[in-house]
Amino acid sequence: MSQPTWFQKLFGIKPADSTPSLSQQRIELEEQIKINRLKKAVRLTESNADTDYWLTAYSDLLSRYKDGFALAYPITQPTDRRYGGNFPFWYSEQQLGLIRAQARLLSTMNPNAQGLLNGLCSYVIGSGYKYDVVGKPNREVPDEILVKVQDCIDNFIDQNAWTEMEQELFWRSREDGEFFLRLFPQENGKMMIRVIEPEQVFMPVGQQIADFSYGIKTELDDVCNILAYAISYIAPMGEKGDNPMATEEVPADEIIHVKVNVKRNIKRGLSDFSYDTLDSFAAAGKLRANLGDGAAVQAAIAGVRQHDASSFSQVDSFVGAQTDYAQYSPVTQRATDFQQIKSGTFLDIPKGMNYVPPPGAAASQGHLEIMQALLRSAGNRHNAPEWLVSSDASNNNYASSMTAESPFLRHCKRLQELYKRPFLKVIKAAIQNAADAGLLPINILDFVDISATPPELEVQDKAGVAQANQAYVAMGVKSRQTVAQELGLDWDTEITNNQEYAEQMGGGAPLPMPGDGSQPAQEPAQEEEAMQVSGESEVDDKISKLRGEGYPQDQAIAIALDMKRRGEITE
Repeated sequence: MSQPTWFQKLFGIKPADSTPSLSQQRIELEEQIKINRLKKAVRLTESNADTDYWLTAYSDLLSRYKDGFALAYPITQPTDRRYGGNFPFWYSEQQLGLIRAQARLLSTMNPNAQGLLNGLCSYVIGSGYKYDVVGKPNREVPDEILVKVQDCIDNFIDQNAWTEMEQELFWRSREDGEFFLRLFPQENGKMMIRVIEPEQVFMPVGQQIADFSYGIKTELDDVCNILAYAISYIAPMGEKGDNPMATEEVPADEIIHVKVNVKRNIKRGLSDFSYDTLDSFAAAGKLRANLGDGAAVQAAIAGVRQHDASSFSQVDSFVGAQTDYAQYSPVTQRATDFQQIKSGTFLDIPKGMNYVPPPGAAASQGHLEIMQALLRSAGNRHNAPEWLVSSDASNNNYASSMTAESPFLRHCKRLQELYKRPFLKVIKAAIQNAADAGLLPINILDFVDISATPPELEVQDKAGVAQANQAYVAMGVKSRQTVAQELGLDWDTEITNNQEYAEQMGGGAPLPMPGDGSQPAQEPAQEEEAMQVSGESEVDDKISKLRGEGYPQDQAIAIALDMKRRGEITE
């Protein structure tokens, strides 16, 4: 301590201690730690671009109409959907692109959204539509012409991998809200197809919004009458220019455009993963990630420190000293400190700290129920059962959700019809292009129809369907040909097979349907052979199996004997 001056002696003032006390040193060190952490955060801020402008823009699209938690939708105006817009949900190509970008992020990163899309695609598109050529009523078409048309369809499917393209187009329409497919007719009669990204279609520079809004040219007084599309390529018309915003005007008959979740007079589609549906998936994903991270951390921590008698600054200083690294968030503009904790980690405890048991996951069950509720809400757009969104079939019956009367199956049927029209348009364009090239009669589409059959949806009780078909055939309501067609069998082939079987068995009568009371007479030699096989376990097992499938006793024996003759049953 320094000596007092005369002034301090006169007024009894104690000289200041030039050496700071330990408490003062501690406070200064704590403040220095805080300053260092702030400097680190500043450096992180300067080295990261501010991306908050697009993260918050999506939520701000409708925030101007929200009053607390209520959405105060403004009074509708005649201009809301003018020029194919959809105010207030979006009123520019930039806002629509923002909605599309968020949907792509979700469908690419969120496993539940991916599961919903995969499941929908499996049911609606499946392994692809089946295309068949049939002659129009009262029109005579030679069989060789029908074969040529079918070959044209099959060649188009093979050359363009059309089955896989159907699945991709379905996925694109649900993810982006629309798809654009361009047709490229070739002079040799082939048809090539290429997908156009939605962001490639926009209003050309210098055009009026009344003519070319959202990149789609329509009549001034009819937005449903599409004349052309403005498509941006790197090299429009094959020639690269100086203007990167240059577009090519493509006639409407060369573009297949399908949009979903909007009215017909709205020019562009809306993604399935938008607004509240997006929020539900995002909230469920965040809850799932937090539950997983929390459980992983809880399993790794062997104990938790409890600060009994420490000030806030002491605790803050202690936490700062334990920080291994900091991560900057461009959204909050703050740095978050992290400490690496490996499995089974124990930390040394200074005096005044106690171990307490780690927090248990007591509320995890409630969190899981909330997550399931969020996923059910997200799947409501497609009437999707819970197992399709969450893979959890514990709360509902799979078979009941796959019957013809279920809302989900009815929705899938409606979607199948929605996509049938544009798919058929592509197939017919391929046929017409082949006709223009001289490979088919020029007016072939006036004489033939193309049927597009989507995959079957219902999970049927096949035994019940077989009994119903048997009754319908007996009543004359259905023909055997119709039954064979529903089963995916070729009627002529089955007739030939039945005749060959009857000849081999020595009888001319066709095989009866399972459960039918009428049965072909059994030859004496066959009866003797049937008696001889008694006791042969392999044949007996086959007969028992056929009986279990509904075949009469005599017919089951006949089938088993025939299989034994052909070596399909060995002793």
